[in-house]
Amino acid sequence: MSSSNEVDVIYAEETVTYGVVEAGAVFETMRKTDETLSATPTTVISDEARADRQSGGQAAVGLAVGGDVIWQLSRGKAFDDHLQAAMYSTWTTPPAPATEVAAALAVTNGVGTIDRVTGDWTTALAVNDFAIISSAANAVNNTVIFITALTSDIISFVGPATMVANASDTFTLTALSALTIGTTRRSFGMEKKFKDIVQNISYSGMRSSGFTLDASVNKIVSGSFKFMGSQTEQSSVSIANGHTLNAADASPLINAQLDMGFISIDGVIVQYTIESIGVDLNNNVKPEEGVGFVGAKNQIPFEAAVGIKMTAHLSGANIALIQKKKTQAPISMTFFLRDVNGDGYAFHVPEAQLSFPDPNMGGKNNHVMLTMSGVARYSASLGNTMKIARIGAV
Repeated sequence: MSSSNEVDVIYAEETVTYGVVEAGAVFETMRKTDETLSATPTTVISDEARADRQSGGQAAVGLAVGGDVIWQLSRGKAFDDHLQAAMYSTWTTPPAPATEVAAALAVTNGVGTIDRVTGDWTTALAVNDFAIISSAANAVNNTVIFITALTSDIISFVGPATMVANASDTFTLTALSALTIGTTRRSFGMEKKFKDIVQNISYSGMRSSGFTLDASVNKIVSGSFKFMGSQTEQSSVSIANGHTLNAADASPLINAQLDMGFISIDGVIVQYTIESIGVDLNNNVKPEEGVGFVGAKNQIPFEAAVGIKMTAHLSGANIALIQKKKTQAPISMTFFLRDVNGDGYAFHVPEAQLSFPDPNMGGKNNHVMLTMSGVARYSASLGNTMKIARIGAV
């Protein structure tokens, strides 16, 4: 008998040849709440007609490899690796931090400016950067901000509503390492390890077909990484045999109730009540199949489709979103999540077009809600459709 608690999911990147984990590769263990990794034969039933009326049986004519790893969010290497793979991109290396003496910080409800006395902000920062302030005199200002406009001496930003103004302060601003959607294809060798019965099922050529992320009230932030692959093997010998295998990290879980830094819509910190917010990415991966291959020869990504969702209590502050869905005028959505150690991830979708039903009463004694979804489009200002930044040590 095998226990679900004793199942590990491990992976290593296939860095040279698709479908092959090279010697010396390091395997990592993923944190998860569930998984649906599987290899399922594609079968057809024989059309042969038999005089004895018996069936000729079925034949395997292909192999579908893939599935999801479902998780609760924390900051760690596995999340860094699979967000990078899902975005078909590479984490940026930010410029050296910018330090300013006697800068003036003006802020109201999380929207403000930072005016430096000397030097040039543009050497270290840019519009659409997530950046972190450190060493500020007011501890509440040591936080993540999103830069909406920038000149050599003035930054315009959105940040947490808890930030306070300071007419003269010395602090450091550091751009965060980030991802935007790209075209770099990565693949992984992955394995389900049934540790209690010492058996393993491995999957090769696993490309990211996307991810989901949901931050809802009274819950730990959750989501999934989605994969499509090529081949599979079952063995008592792990594919990590002869390789270094690292244990899963132990960083704190991130919850939507306490760890949401800010949510801004159209550059304004949200003042109304939001019950859930999330993003998803579908890379529209399709198998490359051919005769002589059982399973896909490769998995090819096509359009990167980004979606957003948000459930909010209807108020005078958000009813204008109904008009925006009618005209298809886009909104921007920006938020970040940060654990008790200050580590996490930030998300920016600059242009999302909404589609949702008008709010209804839902019977007596109910809150009236806006249940919104949207499709992101390419933004010329960002030069992309979505940006993700990582907060904390790289």
